[in-house]
Amino acid sequence: MKTSRAFALGLLGVALLVSAAASAEEMPEHTRSLPSGDDQPHVFNYGDRDSTCIRWTDKCRTCNRSDNASVVCSNIGIACQPTEPECLERPQSGDKKE
Repeated sequence: MKTSRAFALGLLGVALLVSAAASAEEMPEHTRSLPSGDDQPHVFNYGDRDSTCIRWTDKCRTCNRSDNASVVCSNIGIACQPTEPECLERPQSGDKKE
């Protein structure tokens, strides 16, 4: 009795794995990485495109360039629709970069 129940559970497990694998193959790929060529401006490459900008936004995230040239960006808000990035701040004329 125990072996038949274990066998039935094993078959059920195999059936679930097969159906999960089949459905995974049918699912369309909705998430895509950023294009390999950075020909379109986006919030993550804007600082490379405009090296004089120290703070920029896409109306959803804001990015800041620190003194050591590293870039930190905020998280995107829920249901936010990003726009084309724009510069918010440039260094003052008296500021020097080392």
